[in-house]
Amino acid sequence: MSSKINVIGKNYIALGIEGGGTHTVAVWADPSGREIQRKEFGCGNVRLLNDKELISLLTQIRESGHNIPIPVHSICAGMAGAVNDADKERVKKAIISVFGTVYTAVCSDLQTPLYAAEIPEGSFPVLVLSGTGSCCYTESPDGLHTYKSGGWGHLLGDRGSAYQIGIRSLRTCLTLLDTTGKLPVLGQRLLAFQLLNSPEDWINWSLKAAKSDIARLSQITGECAANGCPVSLKILKGCATELAADLLACCRNYRKENKEASPVFLLSGGLLKKSEIYQRLVSEEITREIPQAKITPLETESVHGAVKKALALLGGSAHLQDAFSDNNVIQPSPAASSVTEQRNPRSMHLSELSVADAVQLMIDEEQYISQAIQTQKEAIVRLVEVVSNAFKNGGRLFYAGAGTSGRLGVLDASECPPTFGVNPEQVQGIIAGGYEALWRASEGAEDSPQSGEGAAISRGITKRDVVIGIAASGTTPFVQGVLSRSKRIGAFTTLLCFNPNRKPYPENEPDMVLAVPTGPEILTGSTRLKSGTATKVILNIITTLSMVQIGKVMSNLMIDVRATNVKLRDRAIRIFCQLIDCSREEAQAALEANEWNIRRGIQALKKAR
Repeated sequence: MSSKINVIGKNYIALGIEGGGTHTVAVWADPSGREIQRKEFGCGNVRLLNDKELISLLTQIRESGHNIPIPVHSICAGMAGAVNDADKERVKKAIISVFGTVYTAVCSDLQTPLYAAEIPEGSFPVLVLSGTGSCCYTESPDGLHTYKSGGWGHLLGDRGSAYQIGIRSLRTCLTLLDTTGKLPVLGQRLLAFQLLNSPEDWINWSLKAAKSDIARLSQITGECAANGCPVSLKILKGCATELAADLLACCRNYRKENKEASPVFLLSGGLLKKSEIYQRLVSEEITREIPQAKITPLETESVHGAVKKALALLGGSAHLQDAFSDNNVIQPSPAASSVTEQRNPRSMHLSELSVADAVQLMIDEEQYISQAIQTQKEAIVRLVEVVSNAFKNGGRLFYAGAGTSGRLGVLDASECPPTFGVNPEQVQGIIAGGYEALWRASEGAEDSPQSGEGAAISRGITKRDVVIGIAASGTTPFVQGVLSRSKRIGAFTTLLCFNPNRKPYPENEPDMVLAVPTGPEILTGSTRLKSGTATKVILNIITTLSMVQIGKVMSNLMIDVRATNVKLRDRAIRIFCQLIDCSREEAQAALEANEWNIRRGIQALKKAR
């Protein structure tokens, strides 16, 4: 990057974008951070915009800067809804397609206010955001650890937000109308503001109202509270209490690992900026818990935090550069040198082969899989022993992976309950990108070790558990994050990869590494082929033999199979007859009487005889 910075010198422009639920702000700045132009646009919440709408928004921003003669060289976008790596990667690709610059960073709109603020040494900023939605957020100085409370959306959370005040105002007015027969002053003011004539009109209005329409009602509640309306004041106090509770929880979580730092509470968002009475109520709740708390409205517009980050990409803000340059700019993947990314000399002419020859090539290539797995036999034996011992002592097995690796882990985990009759919690799969990534590619989700660490915490991994990270190259950041956090927790960690040349993790190297030398893929880099097949075989070995070790198999029969359909009930009857000499009719009767549990059925039949 440095050589390009020298070429650009001081003749470049940085663009900061902050997208919110109702509007987006874009600021163009020179290398010193001086604002050259500021423009506002529509909704910038990436969860509410499809790809076409996102491109349209970015195109509007680009075209509005046509009068600036110097091209934009670096961009940072802090977008509402960009909470995971897949969201950020989607925005990043859209920015690059519209603006053409690779100096691009994407963060959430919770981070830009922190970057904009000037915080005294020895303190840490805690953002209290209350606008249409609400959230409380802070992060460690290196950006590796984040702490958030609230921000779950208007249906699940957003406590203390303008939306919550608006919806609570309507509900309170209707409750008072039902119980007293009289609409309070607040209700009358709301109807006037909405140009509605009757509380009955709220029914149809609410069915069509957008989130922002309901949030705007908080303005009236604030005005009524400022004029002494007890109903409105009670609503605001209740919401302020809930917002402060989220804020203080966020602060406490940060200080568990940073006990010496003192918080500076930054009040941000349209509601806290515009409503003095609500700002006062929230501040009172904070100081009730922390009497000497430093509370300040965010003086610098938070979009300038995005500008700072954009400047850092080109070296314009040296103190921020380290925090931003590695995590969000497109960088060469460490997997590029992996064996799994090398070209297979046996398939160099794949595109020129006849179908018959290509099929034969793929069949022949499979022979290398069993040979490769054989090299790791001792490690697999040890791993089966570790997993079965964990099962015997109340522990669980977690698979963690991205893409094909993650899907195979989820697949093997999902087969254990019906095959062995175990609780679904005993073997679990963790996939980067979550549920949607099972059927739709979410490749950008694998790039964040922080997301992996967060998944390990959220899924409740303990020191009794075993965690197997699956990564063909051995370098997948998400998997590394899961393994790193799990090892710190005390779980037994294993990396399953297909790259014997991988470099050890800089810290928290897994307790065991299975580096299976399957070699380059027939289709270069397509690890769903040999690596995927080998993964399936190894996971089958681990769970099957671990279940054998804890008594889930008798001879070679699945004695705890869950007979949930016609095929499995027929299998249960056959297993029953093979384990005890009886007719199919006797077996079926015993199974039906014991909820198709083979163990209990056999015991009952033996007792009856």
